Amino acid sequence: MRKSLLIAARAALFGCALITAVFAFSPPGSGRHLFPWDKADHFSSFFAITTAAIVAFPRLPLVWIAIAVSASGGAIELIQALPGVGRDCDIWDWVAENAAIGAVIALVIAVELRRRLAAPNGGAAAVSDR
Repeated sequence: MRKSLLIAARAALFGCALITAVFAFSPPGSGRHLFPWDKADHFSSFFAITTAAIVAFPRLPLVWIAIAVSASGGAIELIQALPGVGRDCDIWDWVAENAAIGAVIALVIAVELRRRLAAPNGGAAAVSDR
C-alpha cells in the first residue's frame, strides 16, 4: 500500500511538473491561463508541485524540497530569458512561486505542530524524541 501511494505521488509530481513546463514554454498569448492574473498561475502551479513533492518524498527534509522546487522555478525563468525561447524572464514570477513554496511548507509545519500539541503531554514526548 505504501509503495503504491509513493508511486502515485511521484506520478502526480511528474504530471504537475510536465503541465507547468507546458504552460511555461508555450508561446506567449496562447490563452493558457488558469487565472486572470499571471502570478496566481505561478502560485497555484508551484503550490501543487511543492505539495506533490512533499508527499512523493516523505523522508526528504522540507528545506531540500523547498530548495529544489525554488531552483526549478528559477531555472524556468532563466530559460525563458534566452533569446530563442520567445518568453520574458520576470523575477516576480519567481517571487510568486517561492510564496507558494513557503505557503505549503508553513502549512505542513502548522499541521505537524498541531499534531504534536494535541498529543498527550502537549507533545513533549514527541519533541524530546528528536
